[in-house]
Amino acid sequence: RRASRGGGPVRNTAPTGSAGTAAITALLPGGGPWRITGRIALAAASVCAALLWIASMPLTAVWMLRITEAPYVPIDPSMLPVADAIVVPSGAIVATRGPDGYIHTRLGAANDRHETALRAYFAGRAPILALGNGRPAFPGAPTEAEFTRDRAIERGVPANAIIAGPESSFTSDEASNLAPLLHTRGVRHIILCTSAHHMARAIPHYEVAGFKVTALPCHFMTYGTPASWNPMQLVPSAIALEAVDTCVKNWLGRAVGPRVQDPRD
Repeated sequence: RRASRGGGPVRNTAPTGSAGTAAITALLPGGGPWRITGRIALAAASVCAALLWIASMPLTAVWMLRITEAPYVPIDPSMLPVADAIVVPSGAIVATRGPDGYIHTRLGAANDRHETALRAYFAGRAPILALGNGRPAFPGAPTEAEFTRDRAIERGVPANAIIAGPESSFTSDEASNLAPLLHTRGVRHIILCTSAHHMARAIPHYEVAGFKVTALPCHFMTYGTPASWNPMQLVPSAIALEAVDTCVKNWLGRAVGPRVQDPRD
């Protein structure tokens, strides 16, 4: 979830990029431990190219995103049950340093997490706003919780109603770091406001920390209805590859993430 935290437009597409680099290196003459040559090398390279093409097609990206977001639909924040706190995972900040040293900080595509959480707060859904905190994009840049805390105060949220979590790198340690701060304030029921594609991976981390979780999905990357067919959906693009990587990352995180035992077991 740190792909959007850098200071520029270049994104890391691992694991897709890492796997592709390793495969290409192995196929180069003398570049891998197996010294693959001839028809086997050509066949392997063709398979790698085909897989990269498929993973880079908008058609593939939309299909995977629809599967990932399918369990969640847009919800009017004012219709949610009242909870003890609204939790906003980090992962949306972007910072750029100018030649004169000025740092321009903004929220990226996942800015909707914070906007939706504020709507829920002002709708009276919870008295506490808990902000996840990623690491700064580079030395001197503000952390996400610092930036979003100031924004929330400017919008009218009292400073004593905000919990800013410590710096974290992953969804798992962010939940672990926020949990004791929330428990200290007597929080038992949270509204988790995060991107729809991230929700299924994030919920178990807060459930194992002892919270009842109500999902408030946002930042939908699909339109909710099937897009009309267009031949350009077969043309590879970096944006589509990034979306596929996002889905793979969340699927893997869900597969290896914590499991909440069914109370009936």
